[in-house]
Amino acid sequence: MAAKDGRGVRARRGARELLVKALYQWQIAESSEAQLLEQYAQDQSYSRVDQDYFRELLAAILNDADELEASVAARADRSVAEL
Repeated sequence: MAAKDGRGVRARRGARELLVKALYQWQIAESSEAQLLEQYAQDQSYSRVDQDYFRELLAAILNDADELEASVAARADRSVAEL
C-alpha cells in the first residue's frame, strides 16, 4: 500500500491518471492487458506512479468489465455505447 505522505498520494493519483489512459486505449484499440502493461511500463511517468496500484486496478477492471458494464447499463438513461 502507498505511503500516506504527499508522495504516496501523488503516486496513486498518477496511477489513476495512467489507468484512465490505458482503459481508453483498451476500449478504442482493444489492446490486451499484457500489451497495456508493457506499453505503460515504457511511459516516462510510470516510474513516478504507484505501479502495483496501477496493475491491480487495471487487472480488476478488465477482469470485471462485463459486470461493470452491466451495472452501468442498469442505471444509465441511455445505452453504454452512447455513453
